[in-house]
Amino acid sequence: MAKALAAIIPVAGKGTRLGPITRQLPKAMFPLIGPDGSVRPVAQWILREALEAGCDRACFVCSDDQQNMLRAYFSAEPALAERIEYIAGVKPYGFGYAVWSAKGFAAGDDVLVLLGDHVHVAGPGAPTPARQVVQAFEQAHPSAMIGVQAVPGSELHLVGACRGERLSDRLYRCLRIIEKPEPTQWPEIATPDLENGLFLAHAGIYALSNEIFEHLDDLVAHRAEGKEVGLTEAQQRLLERRPEEYLLYHVAGQTYDTGTAQKYLATLNALAKGC
Repeated sequence: MAKALAAIIPVAGKGTRLGPITRQLPKAMFPLIGPDGSVRPVAQWILREALEAGCDRACFVCSDDQQNMLRAYFSAEPALAERIEYIAGVKPYGFGYAVWSAKGFAAGDDVLVLLGDHVHVAGPGAPTPARQVVQAFEQAHPSAMIGVQAVPGSELHLVGACRGERLSDRLYRCLRIIEKPEPTQWPEIATPDLENGLFLAHAGIYALSNEIFEHLDDLVAHRAEGKEVGLTEAQQRLLERRPEEYLLYHVAGQTYDTGTAQKYLATLNALAKGC
């Protein structure tokens, strides 16, 4: 049996695009209403998906204030609270730096990284998207298994995108990664057998071998003043070293972004309808 992955959920961003309410309420604590009428914060939706994916423990990378609020909220469920750790006070040096900060928590295990402002809904009859990615990771034993979705070119300026070589129905070998590609770069990340005008883009789900921390170690050690450490750059290095072991899984389901007011509203509407 495969060893359970450790889940890392970075939520330390200030959420300025959701201001001014985020002066007092972290975006990870914004409420979402499920089809059954239950109201849970974004953080709990993401945590629940991590645990349902098979992770036996999870950590939130957060600010000190967020830690206090998250601890207070999850303390109402002791069985859940004991599976959560917190890494607080992390410097705002980028997504990759936040993941690197959880290296000690991972303790040599492979990891499932989930974006702290993305929630997912499974397709009909399918496991949760994170579970789909973890199952594919456990079956293939690659260095990376990244959950992807098909998006139009109009959305590529917002996401990391990949060029894939199809191996089976939903499984691809990754050939190229570009973070927020410009239109002139679209040919470099076009996957030939996708529907015309669609591209494979990150869905906020990353199953990664512990080797990712080796690349993050180097990026952090050589970080220039004022520069962020990107997870994408560490992924690119992993892809260069393990080109045959860097895979993509096209998830069955929908990804919803809660990071802006408009997208948060769209997420609320979609979840209320059970989409």
